[in-house]
Amino acid sequence: MGIRESLDFIIEKIESIQPKSDIYHGFISNQKGKGGGIQLENRQNSRYFDLAFQNFVKDDGEAGVSGRKRADLNIRIIYLASADKHLLDIQMSEDASKIIDALQYPSYSYATTGIISINVSLLNSSISTILNDNGTSIKAYLLTIPLYLLYRED
Repeated sequence: MGIRESLDFIIEKIESIQPKSDIYHGFISNQKGKGGGIQLENRQNSRYFDLAFQNFVKDDGEAGVSGRKRADLNIRIIYLASADKHLLDIQMSEDASKIIDALQYPSYSYATTGIISINVSLLNSSISTILNDNGTSIKAYLLTIPLYLLYRED
């Protein structure tokens, strides 16, 4: 058990989500932790996602070193720009809600994933724009949802 198993579980859970809108375009991980690939910002499809570390993993022991680790991550999901931004905003909101539902306890098992707890925070989520190559128009939007992972590293 460790960070790799925990992240693999989170990726699989997000990929298994059935979107509420535009059901023919599901979530696809942009990273499998095997190296290589296209940067998320350069994808030409909606609902590709990655898990980006906000900082390095920290020990969670308050009185000393423990086997519990804390990782602060961002779930980043790309959405291609649409003529109907309001519809896209609704779709991103629905997707964020589905992600929270998919990752809530008890959908994970400590024995198989090492995950102690997952906290997904929409309070600090954000949407940023990705401009086209010449910087003149919006190519895509990037939905960023903070995720706080507490897990056991053996």
